[in-house]
Amino acid sequence: MVTYDDKEAFSNRFIEILDKAGIPPKGKGRLRVLSKMFGVSDKGARKWVEGEAIPGMAKLAVIVAKFESTGATVEYLLTGNPLYAPDVICNKSTQDIKEKTNIEYTPDNKALVPLISWVQAGEWHEAIDTHMPGDYEINLPCPITHSKHTFALKVKGDSMTSPYPSQHNYPEGTIIYVDPCKQLTNGCRVIAKLPESNEVTFKEYHEDGGKRYLKPLNPQYQLQEISDDTILCGVIIGQFKAE
Repeated sequence: MVTYDDKEAFSNRFIEILDKAGIPPKGKGRLRVLSKMFGVSDKGARKWVEGEAIPGMAKLAVIVAKFESTGATVEYLLTGNPLYAPDVICNKSTQDIKEKTNIEYTPDNKALVPLISWVQAGEWHEAIDTHMPGDYEINLPCPITHSKHTFALKVKGDSMTSPYPSQHNYPEGTIIYVDPCKQLTNGCRVIAKLPESNEVTFKEYHEDGGKRYLKPLNPQYQLQEISDDTILCGVIIGQFKAE
């Protein structure tokens, strides 16, 4: 069980890494920078900094990859030892960071990922140690380079089905691959957990005028502004649709 002391110790080490990476200090925009960098709310970032919560393993992997120049490891953030990664490799063909025992990106096109429920997708970011594919009844090969935290979902509804033939489409039943470690970019497709309803949704991510939005491809559905409490669970890296 994660204790108060564990959270406080993590916070101290996390702040150390932020300072080393040159992230603005508290009161100078630190929470906003972290929010945008890791796709979390200001409230979520504040909990990490103030010792109220520890990110899930998938998010820790993203943090380590983002701050790889500091040499910090997941082990250091969680336990205080070791400080520096023994073996950090940058795969220039994918720009993914490979770190021994921490982030494992695989070029193996036959690597399996779990097909999970939408409820599980909303809880994925909270897990300190996400389950391995073998723990699930249905595991699917992912033909795209991905992190070990990647999972698959089956699309529900028609909000991401566009009436325009030239636009990318995700009809109901399409299987999508979601990577929590993938860099968030303007226009990417994401899985998000909405704070008001606790609903998990699939939409396109947009930034405009300092605000962030979830945009459906189907114009019959409304654009949603992303609130501080919205959780972005991962970025879609590919899809599979049977003939």
